[in-house]
Amino acid sequence: MLRQRTVISLQEAKKIIAELPARKPKPIRKPLLACLGNVLAEDVCAPLPFPFFPRSGYDGFGITAETDQDFPKGVEVVSEIGAGAVYEGWLKKGQAVRIMTGAQVPEGVTKIIPLEKTRQLTKTTIELLETEKKSNITPAGDEFEVGELLLKAGTTLTAGCLSLLAAFGIDTALVEGKLKVGLLTTGSELLEVGAVLENGKIYNSNRILLEGLVKEAGAGLIFSKSAPDDSLRLKETLAEMASFCDLILTCGGVSVGDYDFMAEIAEESDLLFNKCAMRPGSPTSAFLFEQIPVIALSGNPSACFVGFHFFADPLIQRYHGLPERMGQHRLPFFGVIDRVNNFDRYLRGTIEAGAAKPLPKNQSSAIGALAYADCLIRIPAGMTCENGMEVDVWCLPYK
Repeated sequence: MLRQRTVISLQEAKKIIAELPARKPKPIRKPLLACLGNVLAEDVCAPLPFPFFPRSGYDGFGITAETDQDFPKGVEVVSEIGAGAVYEGWLKKGQAVRIMTGAQVPEGVTKIIPLEKTRQLTKTTIELLETEKKSNITPAGDEFEVGELLLKAGTTLTAGCLSLLAAFGIDTALVEGKLKVGLLTTGSELLEVGAVLENGKIYNSNRILLEGLVKEAGAGLIFSKSAPDDSLRLKETLAEMASFCDLILTCGGVSVGDYDFMAEIAEESDLLFNKCAMRPGSPTSAFLFEQIPVIALSGNPSACFVGFHFFADPLIQRYHGLPERMGQHRLPFFGVIDRVNNFDRYLRGTIEAGAAKPLPKNQSSAIGALAYADCLIRIPAGMTCENGMEVDVWCLPYK
């Protein structure tokens, strides 16, 4: 039997979660493409100068300082240098090499005359019509010198970051390890997606929801299972998960019903909280099970969704050494809320034309809002909300 629950504010609950001991995963070295979206665990410096060699900025003709005078003038073209090719000879006065954009400039060449400032005379001679003020040669190391910082630790690796590393021939990166998250959805009424629908049953959409949210948060989902409302089986499954998970998320069984066994397990464990002054999701709970943090979310879809964003996502980011992803803003409210509630309400909504607009159906059991929401809108306890009133809004991180 549950004891009387102590209600705490969302801010107090978030503070408790934020003060949990950090369980930072060990860094892992991965092949470059596998690092996309991962967080770099070390500074990476240039192992080579970039460009590696002096390169031509134009298609044109390379000449020496001796030839760079008395224009217009005819010169002999002694070789052609395409991208990837090299010319190892030394130009004499009155000679030039045909060179392509990006090709390596031969030693002794001091200027590239663009193709449009030349005229073909014969098969092996051209006329240089005028000189250039600039050399049109990018020197070796112009962008990065050897040892210069390319990317600093803590950088989230985008495709552009991977391209930068690849440009130096770097084919692996040391990235922060992902938090090992286990997921347990509970309820004897649950059917797996794809099963034949039975009377009294519902599809386990929360499992898909949380699996997706864990991956969007950047964590490693290493275990996902559904279990019926059976206290012993739930404890056995939690014990199994605690042996290899850094964080456990559960869904369902946290209210005050006869079959809400997760709430009882929370009380029997090292309870952190089991009642928040928020709707949806007031029975959201947190506890330590064999020293592993457990965030026990409500089985109502919208409550599960809101609870994940306020509690699980920030914890995952902190374990990864990253800041919270949801940005908080003050925006005008679009619409009217004429009913009051004794707890703060967090409505699923959208931001349109700079205003926060709640979606039409915002019950904790509603599923449609999860597909369309790009923000959470707070309606303070005991208050109605008029059109144009400023409200607190949290932008969902992936929208």
